[in-house]
Amino acid sequence: MPFSEQIRRICKRPGMYTRGSVIETIAFIDGYRFGNITPISGRIFDRFVCARNAFPSYYAWGHVITTCAADEKNGHRLIEENILEFLALRENISDDQIIEYAASQIREEGEAEKAFRAFDRALQLGDESAIRPLILPNENVHILWQGKYPDGVGDRFFGLSSSEPLRYITLTDDGKRGKIIAAGWPFPIEMEYIDASWKVNALPIVAMWMGNQNEE
Repeated sequence: MPFSEQIRRICKRPGMYTRGSVIETIAFIDGYRFGNITPISGRIFDRFVCARNAFPSYYAWGHVITTCAADEKNGHRLIEENILEFLALRENISDDQIIEYAASQIREEGEAEKAFRAFDRALQLGDESAIRPLILPNENVHILWQGKYPDGVGDRFFGLSSSEPLRYITLTDDGKRGKIIAAGWPFPIEMEYIDASWKVNALPIVAMWMGNQNEE
């Protein structure tokens, strides 16, 4: 049976192979591809899924799927779509061309991503006047500009991170609340559209910075 047909069957009736969840289906496919020589064996497949979905390249493909999936049905659809597209591309072009193609398909960044980039830069520069209008209210918000980078360092870091892809994952039907996946950040950043502009939920960032200060 062709590998592509195996994937179609698994995604159509996952309960025949596992207990049926997206996480279990991913684990089943990973177990098979790591234990056998398959068209998706190797790191190139993970890199493709990351590039196709605007995620930093170091993520595992399964994490990308579970993060993007709205529900179990949608998750299995994403598994099938990503794998079958990769298989079709690999029959015709090189691995490097596959990644270039996947990256070229990423949609133009929206206002949520632009707002996060502005926040990221302001945070690295410790710019209070730029940070305040970009975040939701927080009583400990002052900590975000107390840890300013040394002069010039923030700009250099932003110059590197600006080339990295961002992914906005919507959490509500109206698209006005979601999360940003960004390289260099240890967790997704929640965003909310309020008063005609996008705001960063800086609460977990503040908590992380306060925790670091307490450890010191």
